[in-house]
Amino acid sequence: MIEVGKKVKEYSIEEFKKIIQGIESSGLEYYVFGGFCYDGLNGEKRTHSDLDLVLNSEEQKALEIFRDLGYTTYRLGRKHDYRKELETIHKIDVLFLQDKEDKYILRGNLLEDHIPKKVFSPQRFVHINSTCFRIMPFEWLKEYYQQQPSKDR
Repeated sequence: MIEVGKKVKEYSIEEFKKIIQGIESSGLEYYVFGGFCYDGLNGEKRTHSDLDLVLNSEEQKALEIFRDLGYTTYRLGRKHDYRKELETIHKIDVLFLQDKEDKYILRGNLLEDHIPKKVFSPQRFVHINSTCFRIMPFEWLKEYYQQQPSKDR
């Protein structure tokens, strides 16, 4: 829960870039979805109140990376919410991939999605300013965006 008196801070491209660089330097496989992904696909540069990530990682490794970046973890059901709390809050929502034979199981919050591994090849990258980042496969994104109200993009 967000404490009274604290506001969710909008992400700057600099903070976004710092997080992506921290994840990349750890060697973790990651995918961006949500607003930043939508902007990268559509050539937009908007501000966002959170960052949506999928990590192919054990939870403990993700905890270590985000703690090193100054974030605290909150677990809400099966969803992991990392927050950097100053006078305002930077929020990262994380879903995890679990490797299972010929598919990945994507878990988080109330979501459990089974995605064939072949969907992840080739990997797709987009840019916002000079920041290049990996995004979720188009096949999954199309279904995800169809389920979201347009104001969330």
